[in-house]
Amino acid sequence: MTGLAGSGFGAGVVIAWSAIRLSEFLLSERNLGRLLAAGALERCRSQHVPLLLANVAVAALAVLGRALPGQVPAGVSVTALVVLVAAETLHWWAILTLAPRWTTGVLVVPGEAPCRRGPYRWFRHPGYVGGSLSGAMLPLAAGSWPASLAAGALLATVVVFRVRCENEAWRSVGGHNATSPPSSAA
Repeated sequence: MTGLAGSGFGAGVVIAWSAIRLSEFLLSERNLGRLLAAGALERCRSQHVPLLLANVAVAALAVLGRALPGQVPAGVSVTALVVLVAAETLHWWAILTLAPRWTTGVLVVPGEAPCRRGPYRWFRHPGYVGGSLSGAMLPLAAGSWPASLAAGALLATVVVFRVRCENEAWRSVGGHNATSPPSSAA
């Protein structure tokens, strides 16, 4: 068997991942209004749409990649799925840690400090790490290594700009020196 693409497994993984991303968007929209009402400043609005489109493109790459040459053996797809689930767990741990402060945009509330709980004790941007890795693994779990490479490159490009923007947003409100490593403070 070449990958799991022909089994319907890959399609199921893509559908599940896409449903998770849609739920994130809905959660973000709910949190956005509360944050703006609390005086949050939205930064880098021009980067919001590319991030959302990159996630749509990843799902499309996973679907289209199933028809490309470069299909992987079933064991590779299953391993990619395990990595995807671990990465998505990190991504959602970050979301749940931020709770009502989490959005798909870049918002900072003047006077608030960046989160230092949960995965933020060890990673500056665990949501981006987990989300990008799960997105890069999606086409591989669906059976295509070329599509996985393309998805990884796309997400890495978007996230590099996004992280720079977010770090600058925190610096602009005196939140912290965004280039210093996270501390273990809560």
